[in-house]
Amino acid sequence: MSDPNKAAIAAEKEALNLKLPPVVHPPENIGVDTPAQSKLLNYRRSKEQQKKINQLVMDEARRNLDRTLGKRTPQVPEPDYPSTMTSEIKKKGFHYIFMKQCVESSPIVPIQQEWLDHMLMLIPKSLKEGKEREDLLESLINEVSSDFENSMKRYLVQSVLVKPPVKWLEDEGGPLPESPVVLDYSNPWHSSYVQARNQILSNLHIVHPTMKILLDLGYKTFADTVLLDLTGIRAKGPIDCELLKTDLSIQARKAEEKIMNTWYPKVINLFTKKEALEGIKPEKLDAFYNCVSTLMSNQVNAFYIYVK
Repeated sequence: MSDPNKAAIAAEKEALNLKLPPVVHPPENIGVDTPAQSKLLNYRRSKEQQKKINQLVMDEARRNLDRTLGKRTPQVPEPDYPSTMTSEIKKKGFHYIFMKQCVESSPIVPIQQEWLDHMLMLIPKSLKEGKEREDLLESLINEVSSDFENSMKRYLVQSVLVKPPVKWLEDEGGPLPESPVVLDYSNPWHSSYVQARNQILSNLHIVHPTMKILLDLGYKTFADTVLLDLTGIRAKGPIDCELLKTDLSIQARKAEEKIMNTWYPKVINLFTKKEALEGIKPEKLDAFYNCVSTLMSNQVNAFYIYVK
């Protein structure tokens, strides 16, 4: 190969090995107003000059006002009363009155409408009919609302302020009511209550439901029963003791037969049912029947002699 060809090939290789600079792309925000550009475009020198002029005018006006106020005569303080006219007690009284007015001017929660409605429900309907009575009810409601508001103000004053010992101050209506004394439940009581309740139910047989049924039977049977009727005996006039004894014995025997034929079978029928001994333990049966016997004896002893 000739030398000219070698020189051309070498020149081409040298051209290929030549490094070109990187490609630079245009910015993306080209043609868009940036904050700096917007500030520059919106700038007006006339506005800046106007701000400076306004500031100078305000400063000058402030200096003139200070000069004018400095030339004024200072205000003379209000003369105080001599010590002989305003004593310490009087000052305390005036101070208390001022503080009381401040407390009373605070907002007060009005009476609830539900309370007023409940009070109106207690009034019979016949007393609420008519124009005059409606006006009277309205005046009563206003009076109750006013009394409630005054009571709340009085309570607020007495709970916030301490009244000084000044005689000429008006009475506030007596001391505040004391808090009600309630039972102390700070210690646990439920377990002891349940224990006492169970003990009462197991030992106090008079509270058993069967005893109530027995009492009802006695009331129904003995309500109109007369053991001895002396009206007929008095009508006979004087009578021998033996004859009186015989008549009374006959009446008592008849009353006994009536009781044994009416009341006693019902009692026997009551205690033959299983429900009568419900909740009674076997070891408590004797005590339970003793209670029944005592109750029946008291009912029989409650008989009275009808005397007319």
